[in-house]
Amino acid sequence: MRDEERTFYERLGELIRLRRKDRELTQEGLATLWSLSRTTVVNMERGRQRVSVHQLLVLANHLGCPVDDLLPPLEEVQMLSKDLRYKAGDDRAFMFASEIAAANRQMG
Repeated sequence: MRDEERTFYERLGELIRLRRKDRELTQEGLATLWSLSRTTVVNMERGRQRVSVHQLLVLANHLGCPVDDLLPPLEEVQMLSKDLRYKAGDDRAFMFASEIAAANRQMG
């Protein structure tokens, strides 16, 4: 993983951990709800393992929050490299994330 990706996933993991603790869930408890191993939850919270979009939707549901509560704020995501921004485009990437968050709120 490149440095900017590592930084993004570390911050994502911090936000997941904060939400988990707000819900008074242990890593083991969240893993059980999520049908994953505790090790997987630990690795995600430490930013060592990527979280797919569908996993993020399921996780937000288990934590009782919108997906965008788990995503680092826009200003923090500016760490994306120029190469990644060129490939996806900031506006397109953030629009996609916003649409997912809106869909999740409608489901909840």
